[in-house]
Amino acid sequence: MKKVIFLIFCFLFLFLKPSPASASNEVILERPLGITILENRNLLVADGGGKDWTTNGAKVIELTRNGEIVWIYDEGLTFPHKAIKLQNRNILIVDTTNDRLLEVNKEKEIVWTTDSLFLSDNTKLKKPKDVLEVEENIFLVADTNNGRIIKINKKGQILWQRFGLKNPTSIDFKDGNILIVEFEARRVFEIDKFGKEIWSLNKENITGDFQPITASFLENGSYMISDRGENRILEVNKEKEIVFKLDENLNSPFSALKRNEGIIISDSAHSRIIEINAQNDTSWVFRNMGDVKPINFSNGDFEKDEDQNNIADDWIAGNLLSEGRGSFSISNLANKGDQSAKISYDGLGYLFLYQRVKIKPERDYDLVGVIKSNDFNGISRFEVIFLDNMGGQMGEAIVTPIHFGTTDWTRYETIFTTPQGAAAIDIRCMVDGIGEVWFDNLTFKQVGWQKEVGLKLSGIIILAGIILVFTANKLIKE
Repeated sequence: MKKVIFLIFCFLFLFLKPSPASASNEVILERPLGITILENRNLLVADGGGKDWTTNGAKVIELTRNGEIVWIYDEGLTFPHKAIKLQNRNILIVDTTNDRLLEVNKEKEIVWTTDSLFLSDNTKLKKPKDVLEVEENIFLVADTNNGRIIKINKKGQILWQRFGLKNPTSIDFKDGNILIVEFEARRVFEIDKFGKEIWSLNKENITGDFQPITASFLENGSYMISDRGENRILEVNKEKEIVFKLDENLNSPFSALKRNEGIIISDSAHSRIIEINAQNDTSWVFRNMGDVKPINFSNGDFEKDEDQNNIADDWIAGNLLSEGRGSFSISNLANKGDQSAKISYDGLGYLFLYQRVKIKPERDYDLVGVIKSNDFNGISRFEVIFLDNMGGQMGEAIVTPIHFGTTDWTRYETIFTTPQGAAAIDIRCMVDGIGEVWFDNLTFKQVGWQKEVGLKLSGIIILAGIILVFTANKLIKE
C-alpha cells in the first residue's frame, strides 16, 4: 500500500508541478523599456508596466533566452525605465515616477535608495530615466526633469554635472566620453572627458520626424539610436550617415543593443523584446501579452458607476504619463443627465480617461462631446488613438481643438476615417495642465453605414431577382 501511495505522489509531482514556462506566462511583459545584457546572456528588463495606461504592472525581470523569467522585482515601482547589475552583484533600478534610484539584492532586500537623499546642491532626483555605474558606487544619472546629467556617489555628492539640457533620457559611457540623448531638443551628442562637445546629430541632419529616446556607442565607432518619432532603429556613423535602418513593424522602440551580430530591441508599445540577426531577420521574440480586446463604446454620459469607485463604468483612468497630483471623480455638475466626469490636475504629463473601442478599419466615424473648465491653464481635449492588434499606435492621433480657461459647456465634434489594419481605437478625455476640467455627453457612431447597408441590400435584391428569373425560366421549360 505504501508503494502505491509513493508512486501516486511521484506521478503528481512530475506531471502536475508548474513548469518554468507556465510561471513565465503568469508574469506578463507589458511595456519593456531599458534592457541590460548580463554576463550569462540573460536580459535584465525594466518593464514600465501600464499597458492599460495605469501605473499597474511595473517591475524588473531577468529573462532567459528560453523565455523563462527567473527573477522579478515588483515592489513599489512606478514606471521604471532602466535596471543594471552593479559591480557588487546587486541590481540598481531607475524608478522614474518615484523620483529615485533603488538598489536591491537578489533576495529583493533594499540595500540603498535615494528616497530621502538630498544631493550636495540640496536638490533631489526628478524623474530620472537612465543610470550607469562608471566606477564602483559612482553613478552617471540622467536626471531628466532637472535637465541635467550628474555623476554622484552614494552619499549624494555631485562629482560632475552637465546642466541646461532639454529632457535628457539616455546616457552611455566609453573611454571617458559620454553620449547623451536630449529628447526635447531632438538630438544626440557626445562630449569628451573635458566636457567639450565633439559630435552631434539633430533633426536637421536626418530625414523624418527624428525623436531619439536612447543611444549607445558601437565598437566600430558608430552610434545605435532608437528613434521613437519614426518607429525605427538607426546606426549612424561619425559622418552622420545612416549605415543601417530597421523600420518595419516597430512601435515606440526604446532600447536597441548590439549583441554579436544581432540587435536586441525593446519594442515597447508592442509589449515584446525581439532580436534581429545579421540578415535583418527576426531570430527571437519574447511576447506573452495578448492582443487588444476592445469593447463597444458605452456610458458616454458617465451616469453609471456601479462599483462606486468614482470612475464611470467602462472608463479607465490613465495616469501612467502624469507627473503631478491629479484626481478623477464623478461630478454632479452635468451638461445633461445627473453626472459628468471630472479631472483635477496640477502638473505636467498626460492624465486621461479612456475607453478602448471596437471599430472597423477604413470606415468613417463621428465623435461628439462637451467640455467645461474652471481656471484651467493647459491643454484639455478629446483624442482618438488608432491601434494595431498588438496595441501600438498607428499614425497621428485625431484631436479636437484645445480647451482651456474658465468656460461653460463647449461642444466638440470630429469625423475621422480609421486606417487600414486598425484593430481598435482609444477614445480619451485628456488634460495636461493646472485646473479643473469636466467631460460629458460623448457619443460615438459609425457614419455612412446606411450607404454600406444599402449597397448590400441592393446586391441581395439583384441576386434574388436573378434566382427568381432563373427559377421561372426553368419552370416554363418544364
